[in-house]
Amino acid sequence: MQKIYKDYRAIIVLLAPALFFYLVFCLLPIFESFFISLFRWNIMNEKTWVGLQNYIDMLSDDVLIRSVKNLFILLIVDIVFSIPIAFMLAWLLTLGLTGTKAVRSLMYIPNLLSTVAVGTLWVYMYHQQYGIVNRILALFHIEMKTSLLANAFTVLPAIGFVMAWQHIGFYILLYMVGIQNIPSDVSDSARIDGVSQWQKIRYITLPMMRPVISVSLILLATGAFKSFDYVFVLTKGGPNRASEVLSSYMYDVGFLQMNLGYAAAMGFLLFIMCFLVIKLISLFEPKEEIQY
Repeated sequence: MQKIYKDYRAIIVLLAPALFFYLVFCLLPIFESFFISLFRWNIMNEKTWVGLQNYIDMLSDDVLIRSVKNLFILLIVDIVFSIPIAFMLAWLLTLGLTGTKAVRSLMYIPNLLSTVAVGTLWVYMYHQQYGIVNRILALFHIEMKTSLLANAFTVLPAIGFVMAWQHIGFYILLYMVGIQNIPSDVSDSARIDGVSQWQKIRYITLPMMRPVISVSLILLATGAFKSFDYVFVLTKGGPNRASEVLSSYMYDVGFLQMNLGYAAAMGFLLFIMCFLVIKLISLFEPKEEIQY
């Protein structure tokens, strides 16, 4: 009993610094954001108590409602561009083909670049006149009169593609590790039973990859909710707020319009939305540990 007590004391001592920083830099700002959201405040003047009025105003804020819709559209686009392609490439790279290591390294390079550098690069690649994207589309007889970033119907898919392009190398490595961790005797048994590659992927690989796919979905969701940097560099919310997301609108309201109380309310809303989406994704995780 004395040994167990000493172990608990050691655990508490070792965890105390991490818990302290988590409390100060994570939990405390969340409560502080909610507290500020109950006021009308522009820094220059004293705070004015308004209660839940900032949250009530959200219900009639057309720009905010549109930014929330854009955020979820961007999330869906990012998932569509990332997960299927990353899984397919990861599966191909686990087949032991020649040049696998070189291809894997090249695919991970964009993940090492800063978002500003990636956004600036794709601004030029999407350019109407000399951008390579419009030239590639022209080869398939798709003539674009404007840049994809200047079209209200294509701007969100264009931004989502950039997000997926930068981080797809990370998800390829993640899926490769998941596929390689599947015991070889399971694959050998499937091959002896005459299972085709498609059946192997559908009934063996994908079910055993569910925990890894759930983790990737959570990472993609949190990345989409933090997509301010992509939107700011690529479009600044344009054209006509067609690419405005909640984080970029929060920056506009808080730092340009100096309405910090309303911006704090939007920040707390963003936190609640992110929390609910992650909880929803966690429902698809296997309830029991997968036994190989």
